[in-house]
Amino acid sequence: MNRRDEARLPYHRQQKGIALFISLMFLVIATLLGLAIARTQFAGERMAQNALDHAMAVQAAEAALREAENNLSQGQFTAFTACGAANTNGLYSFCANQASAYLGINWSSPGATAITYGTAPIPGPSLSSLNLASPPVYIVEQLPSVIVTGMSLSNPQATPVYRITAYAVGGDSNTSALVQSIYR
Repeated sequence: MNRRDEARLPYHRQQKGIALFISLMFLVIATLLGLAIARTQFAGERMAQNALDHAMAVQAAEAALREAENNLSQGQFTAFTACGAANTNGLYSFCANQASAYLGINWSSPGATAITYGTAPIPGPSLSSLNLASPPVYIVEQLPSVIVTGMSLSNPQATPVYRITAYAVGGDSNTSALVQSIYR
């Protein structure tokens, strides 16, 4: 091809590489779109893992509540700490002039101020399949006794009432659950 033939080609001198520029823009847009989709996917996986960890923590805390209720029903918890005394067994008496015992406990490292799941006289079922970061702990507070509705007032018998507070973590120690029940 000679110069004369080149001059006859349409738009030869006017092309400046616009096709390359547009192709690169499409490539950048496709890359950004792919990154956004991947980020959304990873966020969904993190949310699912957090939900699983929280569900494990709630299940473990519920198991601790059941262990405490079972031990109370069998008469295993009797040595409740008196008001003002240092607690070493996780069993607290009601103190009208003090805040509830569960408010004063450092639940992430309770030490002897709480009962560790599985160490009670009647332990609950194993939680090893949950792969928890640490075992659940709980305390039992002996509240004032009450007369149950429907009971004869000619010979009323006070029924003991207990507040059980359980704390557990999931597979990650950053996920926790604190549950409570009133037991009589």
